Amino acid sequence: MQVVLQAALWAAISLPGVQGSMAAPAVSEEYQIKAAFIFNFIKFVDWPQSCFPDQKSPIVIGVVGKDPFGEHLDILARKPVKERSIKIVRFDPIPQQADPVHPRLDQIRTCHVLFISPSEKKGTARLIKALEDNPILTIGDDPDFLQDGGIMNFLIEDNKVRFEVGLAKARSAGLQISSQLLRLAKRVDEGK
Repeated sequence: MQVVLQAALWAAISLPGVQGSMAAPAVSEEYQIKAAFIFNFIKFVDWPQSCFPDQKSPIVIGVVGKDPFGEHLDILARKPVKERSIKIVRFDPIPQQADPVHPRLDQIRTCHVLFISPSEKKGTARLIKALEDNPILTIGDDPDFLQDGGIMNFLIEDNKVRFEVGLAKARSAGLQISSQLLRLAKRVDEGK
């Protein structure tokens, strides 16, 4: 099983021709790869059964802020995962003055996976704090994302997409991340 997981996650993660800063075509390729990672993360994360109203309920992936994925998430969402369909929902930025009962936050709380765009950097910690009692796999793309309370964060190392995991945050959110996935992480923060 681990060989299959490694092949799925690492087969296409190299970003050829990308040196230093990301050029426009490379950014598209980068987010195509990150979309594939998200799809594979879902396979190796377990949510409490209470997160799903019934056996046919979809896995909801939300994107808050400027969507860097374009159509890449939509293409992957055409395939079921864990015998569930995938639903993609995009959210405008949360106003900086929003309180924890903001109507958009109620909609975001229905997500199982939430990618918080780099465009939301200023409000990331506040948003994660407002969602902390919910079983949501928060994913970011910012060096400070785990420090802000996020669960999984993408990073680029040697022109390859890698990820790190905030395991204590995942556990406190009621999520179980497969040890196979944790072994592939660049870093696992156990919150000790």
